[in-house]
Amino acid sequence: MSFLEDLELNFAECIQDGGKATLGVRQREEMDTTHCMKQNEIISQAVCALLNSGGGVVRVEIENGDYNFERDGVGLNLPPLFRNHLDEMLYGKLFLIYVSSWDVAASHVRLATLCSNLYHRCGTFTEVMDPEKALKFLKRVQDPRILGDSDSLNLQEAPVDDAQMILASDLFHSPQLQYLEKLNFTKSSHVEFQMFSADLSQGIRERLPKCVSALANSEGGYVFFGVHDETRHVIGC
Repeated sequence: MSFLEDLELNFAECIQDGGKATLGVRQREEMDTTHCMKQNEIISQAVCALLNSGGGVVRVEIENGDYNFERDGVGLNLPPLFRNHLDEMLYGKLFLIYVSSWDVAASHVRLATLCSNLYHRCGTFTEVMDPEKALKFLKRVQDPRILGDSDSLNLQEAPVDDAQMILASDLFHSPQLQYLEKLNFTKSSHVEFQMFSADLSQGIRERLPKCVSALANSEGGYVFFGVHDETRHVIGC
């Protein structure tokens, strides 16, 4: 009986199928972006499931026949918090990822997750909080007396002193805008511009929840759909 057959026979409940994937740093950079992200998503979900289930093995079938582990590297973009819990092994045409049980003491988070679905503003960008930041944020919401580090997320009761937000507030209450009108303020921690190149309803469904979450968790603000990100011209949706 081969090593893999023995593994599947005795530990079938601990093996997750990671599907097929192209491996190698250069090879994955040359892939179709959507296909590459889909492969990453499937493997990341399998890893996350095992982290929260006592560990196990993710089995990935290698698509590219000329793959060389030593020469090409791996190229998978797995969440940084997961990496200390993983070991890798090449077994014929299979790539095996050994997943240890989630270490609460090391991560300070009780469960592994791919996305906290909590967003915040970082300068003029909307970013998702990693699990550790999300936990700290929620603790401060529950008890405002808990203070974070100087570079961490803050919940301040004082009014936001943001000149761009004040100008945005004035525009928000104006009766109308003109096509190609140039706004007299820029993006900031509390002001966001969004443009859509695809279907309007789909774009709003995908982006509005993130914008609302980020601004609500960063003392509020305004999001304007149909304003060009760089020129600040009103284009419409």
